[in-house]
This record gives sequence, C-alpha cells and structure tokens, in this order.
Amino acid sequence: MVNMYNIILNLIIGISDSPVNHDKQGERLEIIEKIDSALGDIETLALLLGLISLMIGVVSLWYAKRSSKDLKERLKEQGEEYSKALSNQGEEYSKALSNQGEEYSKALNKQGEEHLAVLNKQSERLEKQSEILDEQSSTLDRYLIKFNDIMENLSTRHINKFPDNFDEIEQLLSCCNHDSNIQNRRKITIYTDVLGYGILSKNLHWNKLYKTMKEIIDNNKKVDVEWHFYETELRNEKLTTQFSIFKPENDPQNERLKYIKQVKSFAACDCDNKYPNCGRIKCDKYIIQSLDDNCGHEDLTACCINLQNNIEKDIEAISSKNPHLKKVCRVEKEFPFFGWFILERINGDYVPKKTIITYPNYIGNTENGLYTENTSLLQTHYTVLNEIVKQHGTTFA
Repeated sequence: MVNMYNIILNLIIGISDSPVNHDKQGERLEIIEKIDSALGDIETLALLLGLISLMIGVVSLWYAKRSSKDLKERLKEQGEEYSKALSNQGEEYSKALSNQGEEYSKALNKQGEEHLAVLNKQSERLEKQSEILDEQSSTLDRYLIKFNDIMENLSTRHINKFPDNFDEIEQLLSCCNHDSNIQNRRKITIYTDVLGYGILSKNLHWNKLYKTMKEIIDNNKKVDVEWHFYETELRNEKLTTQFSIFKPENDPQNERLKYIKQVKSFAACDCDNKYPNCGRIKCDKYIIQSLDDNCGHEDLTACCINLQNNIEKDIEAISSKNPHLKKVCRVEKEFPFFGWFILERINGDYVPKKTIITYPNYIGNTENGLYTENTSLLQTHYTVLNEIVKQHGTTFA
C-alpha cells in the first residue's frame, strides 16, 4: 500500500514540476493532500481489513479445531453406542441360540431315549430268538448224531455208469496206498471179466488205475493184492459180445467210428521213443494200423484181446517177483457182477470193509454200480464172488 502511495505522489510531483499556473499549482497541492489523506485512510482500512482477516482465520482455525474435537467425541460416542448395540444383539442372539440348542438337545435326548427303548425291546426279542436257535441247534445236533448213525448203516450210494466210474474205483483203491491211519493189514481183492477193465473205453483213466495198483504191489508192505478174471476162452467170448454193438445192424448211429478214433488216439502215443519208462500197455502196431474207417467189430475185438494178453503177461511178471501180489486167478465161470473190495485183517481173518460193485451189460454198455460199506451187502457180494473163484478158479500165480 505504501509503494502505491509513493508512485501516485511521484506522478503528482512530476506534474507539478511542469511549467503551469501557480493557482493551479495550489489546487494540485490540495488535491495531493486530499489524496495523501485518503491514501492514509485506505492504508489504515487495509491494515484493519488485514487484522480482521487474521482474526477471522484464527477464529476459523479455532472453530475447525473445536469442530474436529466435537466430531471425534461424537464419533466415539456413536462407536460406543454401536458397540453396545452390537453387544446387546450378540447377547440376544447367544441367548436365542442357547435356548434353541437346549430345545434341540432335549428333542435329541427324547429321540435317543425312544430309540434306546426300541433297541432294548429288539434286544430282548433277539435274546429270546437266540435261546430258541440254541434249542434248535441242540435239537439239530441230536438229529445229526442220529443221522450219522443211520448213514453208517445206510452207507450205500450209486456211482457213475461204466466207463465213467474209474475215478471212484481209483479213489477207493488209492485209500490203501495213502491212508496213514491204517492200523491193521489190508487186502485188495478184484473180480472183473478182464485185467484191462475199460482199457479201450477209458484208456488214460485205466492207465492211472493200473499205475496205482502197481505202486501198491511194489511199495506198500501193509497191503496184499488178489486179482481174479476170466480164463482166455470165456474172456474172448465176452469181448466178442461186447464189440458186437458195433455191427452195422446194432450201430445205426455209426458209433464205431467214434470209438475207433478214440482207440487210435491213445494207441498213437509214441511212449517207446519219448518216455521209455511210461509203462503203458498198448496194442501191436499192425493191429492199430488195421483200425481204419472200413474195419469192423472183429478188428476192435482182436485189438482188445491182444491188449489183455499183454496185460496178463505183465501181471505174471510182477507176481513172480513180488510177494504182495498174493493171487492171480483165472475163472471159468462168468461173474454175475464185478467187485473191487477193501478187506481188513481182524483176528487173523480178512473182513470186507468197503467195495464198489458193478453189474455188467455187454449189449448196450450201460453198466451200473454202487459203493457200499454196509456189512450185509459187503458180505453177501463177497461170498458170492469168492465161492465162484473157489469152485471154478485156477491160480496161475
């Protein structure tokens, strides 16, 4: 403000220095004085306005500070109120949840008590049923004991037809070879039409059976063996009858070709070259070669007769060296049935204990049989066969 005043004053002085009238110069000085006075007032006013502005700024600053403090206090109060409100709501929710939990817990306890009561009733029923089952089990045990007693007296059952009975025959004879509980001496007694029983019809099974018998004869010191079969003339007659089923008039389905194929399949075994110790009994090669699609029952009969001759020679050779092959006997009379007997030595005598009996039917090849441990059946069948051997048998080894 002072600078502005000096500038105006210099301008006026500059004007006054110019060549003018002295009267006007006085006026100018008055004007300068007025201006100077006015400028002084303006400066004073400016100072006053500056002071007022400063006071207003101080007041505004104080008011802002006071307002900020009040705002903080109000915010603090509002925060406390909000916190209290939230705390109150939390307590209310907690009380509500606690009440609901108690109600739910009571409901669960009630349901649990009800279920427990039901389970207790079911447990009581199960205990009663268990008692009933125990009684039934005891009754069943008594029945089983009686049933076993009955089975011991009815130990007879049907076996497969020939030639599917080999597994049962082999199982019966094997029990003498592998039973470690044998206390008394035993004997195997066999009554069949031929030594090679089923050798053509079931060759592999027959070889397994024959191998079992040879092992018993060679190695088992607690078992003796007796073998009874038809003498040559009767044997050949029965074989001829047996293979007559393959005559054209008796074989409308031409089963002969199937049988020939079966026989040739086992006869073609090259055991002599591949397995020198195989021990299989086979037909002569010239007979096997004759078994073609044009051969008749005579060729099959000749093949089987040749096999039986070879088996008999083999048995004769074994019996001459082994004392456990007690008897090999040819019989001149036909057996009404065939039998494989297991006997046990008791008080010096051999007593039949179990057997397989088959009833031959040469026409139709439908040989049925049975297994039995029944004492009466055993003794009856054994006596019949043994009497035929005594009256019509000839021991050759």
